Amino acid sequence: GNNPETTQPYSASLLNISAMSYGALSERAILALSSGAKMGNFYHNTGEGGMSRFHKEGGGDLTWNVGTGYFGCGGFDENGARIFDPEL
Repeated sequence: GNNPETTQPYSASLLNISAMSYGALSERAILALSSGAKMGNFYHNTGEGGMSRFHKEGGGDLTWNVGTGYFGCGGFDENGARIFDPEL
């Protein structure tokens, strides 16, 4: 069940788009999948390739697969080390 303290509960569909890395698919494919997720009222898992504008443009719900955080999950600090940025 849902946690009563949850401010934004989300009920996932039984059918969703599995994780596929952005690096493995074309921009048009990502846009088509995201658009299909919106039409079908389900989510699209970004995979470990990061989140692109094509993931967002389609308008479907997204599950952001951070994984190691190596691909597009943050910036770099002054020493060149990767830092996590949830606002990205």
